[in-house]
Amino acid sequence: MKKSNLIYKVILLIFLIFSVSLSITAIVLVNINTSDVEKCINRVVEIKSIVNGNETFGSGTIIENDGLIITNAHVVTYKENDEVKKCDEVFARLSNEETFVKCELKGYNYELDLAKLKADIDIKGFKLTNITYKNAEEVFTISNSMNYGISYTKGIISRTEVIIDYHEKMNKFIQADVNASSGSSGGALINKKGNLIGIITFRSKDTKNNINYGYLFCTPLEIVREYVNY
Repeated sequence: MKKSNLIYKVILLIFLIFSVSLSITAIVLVNINTSDVEKCINRVVEIKSIVNGNETFGSGTIIENDGLIITNAHVVTYKENDEVKKCDEVFARLSNEETFVKCELKGYNYELDLAKLKADIDIKGFKLTNITYKNAEEVFTISNSMNYGISYTKGIISRTEVIIDYHEKMNKFIQADVNASSGSSGGALINKKGNLIGIITFRSKDTKNNINYGYLFCTPLEIVREYVNY
């Protein structure tokens, strides 16, 4: 009887040690896979644009350390009689803030669908360093999806480069199999290390103007960098 009790205790001890080891491993793996992504949430802001008292919403991605925000031109401009005009006012808000701060529109490029904003936001933004990426690589988006606040989605890169006739010019984009909704334009496409690789620009639509979910097109970082430094 004593021998059987001893064997039982040894087996129980081995099981407990194995269970604890699995738990620790899982925690470590989660930290490795998510911490670099999680820390990026305050590098993307909600954008509110106002035209004639009407509000529209989008996203903006903070660059470097000087309060510069990159978004899409269509987030902060509008078309009237085929003429592109600036929105009356533009505001930005961090995910952990309740109030918006006013932005200064420093410029926009309609053909590239990019715009530069300046705001009094003291946040360390994304670096504009060269980042390599490949087909089927896991990626994340951070954006103001549906104007519900800053959130994440996850998917893969479908094609690292696709040329599309967009805004009256043949432009290069990253195609990603990631769901995005209204309000995501101007948000960030990042890799699992938290590095910026592109700016969310548009979603594909069918001939009836319905959204083709899973077809997200992002402006590559190299084009964003050229625009910022222009």
